[in-house]
Amino acid sequence: METSIEWVNDILENKDYCVNKIEGSKIYIHSENIVPTEQGILINLNGYDQVLVPHVSSDLGGCFVEPIPTNNWTDIVPKERCSVCNT
Repeated sequence: METSIEWVNDILENKDYCVNKIEGSKIYIHSENIVPTEQGILINLNGYDQVLVPHVSSDLGGCFVEPIPTNNWTDIVPKERCSVCNT
């Protein structure tokens, strides 16, 4: 699978075909360009090329991908350092 920045760049390079809108860090994809497969979720970039994405989320605005999801583990991991190992 491509690294995070590569699949984002592929989507943005083809935004006129596959992107509905961009709001903040959310890249909304036209629903007809989202292709579920047994290997994962593909985004049809331009009618010919596709890219595998790690996740697709949805809200009232539609289906979107985020290079860095806003609801990640750092929200629930304590921010203080461990008193034993200082990590």
